[in-house]
Amino acid sequence: MTVAALRSALADAVATTDLGTTMLRASDLILDSVNPPHAIVFRNDITYDLDMGDDGSTYQFVVKVYAGRVSERSAQIVLDALCEPSGTGSLKASVEGDTALRALCDWVLVKSAGATKVTTVGAIDYLTVDFNVEIAT
Repeated sequence: MTVAALRSALADAVATTDLGTTMLRASDLILDSVNPPHAIVFRNDITYDLDMGDDGSTYQFVVKVYAGRVSERSAQIVLDALCEPSGTGSLKASVEGDTALRALCDWVLVKSAGATKVTTVGAIDYLTVDFNVEIAT
């Protein structure tokens, strides 16, 4: 399994998150602009050879969700729903329950959701949250 294939499958799983009025858009590649609500998957650390051989690795990914402009009250509501551990709108539930992604790995775990932050893209301030995801193969 390649890093690119896992990143793409993770983006596909994120895109199954139902926000009620729309689905969460997701990209497996870094973009120079965003159209909120939008998630971008970034590769983080990789740990090789979990079983002391040539098999088994864990891949850490960050899913950065851009919910909306700082001035939009609805952006905070979207982020709150995404951070729920279960239920409709939960990014964790969407990712961990995605059968296509789970078929590619031994496990997938959304380990944490970070603090709400302001991230600037193209001179526009967006409310964002980073989700830390671990995938083992």
